[in-house]
Amino acid sequence: MKRLSRAKRRRRRHRQLGLSKAIASGPQLSGGWGKGAPICRSDLLLVRQAIREGWQVPAEIRGLIARNVSDLALTTPSTRMFLACFRTMVKMAADNQRHDLESGGCLHGTPRKTVASVAKDSECYPDDYLNEAQDAR
Repeated sequence: MKRLSRAKRRRRRHRQLGLSKAIASGPQLSGGWGKGAPICRSDLLLVRQAIREGWQVPAEIRGLIARNVSDLALTTPSTRMFLACFRTMVKMAADNQRHDLESGGCLHGTPRKTVASVAKDSECYPDDYLNEAQDAR
């Protein structure tokens, strides 16, 4: 009888012990931003990617993202999380300023539907929170 290779023996042993089945023990998906799940650094990375690539985002979610990121930056004890929030707010402010320069102002130009396009007259404009976060640290 031919002897099986080490990898095949290991795979067979794992199958017999039931170790080859995936077991999901991580957090359940919440179904979108602001639906109860805590914000982690990977969420902020995804927001920065959405800003960079100009993804379309509903207006109510845009304001919620800016508000949540700024609140998290002001309340987190973690330096890494603060820096991730700060980077995200800087990207949001830079994207808004870039669009203002290109279109002559977001209130006069074509309205955008991207993550960073929060109306300047709303209470959650990223530049305001950026100044608060700088003062808080």
